[in-house]
Amino acid sequence: MKPAVTRTTPMGIPLQSSTATNESAKFPQTVMFLGGEEVMKRKIETKLDVHALIMEGFPDAVMTYLVQNIPE
Repeated sequence: MKPAVTRTTPMGIPLQSSTATNESAKFPQTVMFLGGEEVMKRKIETKLDVHALIMEGFPDAVMTYLVQNIPE
């Protein structure tokens, strides 16, 4: 039996397999990937929250966070 392999984002955040998670469990991972609630300046808990954020545009701090934290 092969050992379980934990996949991570470029910033080392563990990813869960799609079979082990439901849709709502992905929101915290996404928010953390984009810098967390401090950078996002809002809670992202539902599809409606995601839609509102996309329609309003990401805060400038999100791009700054990504540039500083994603390895080249």
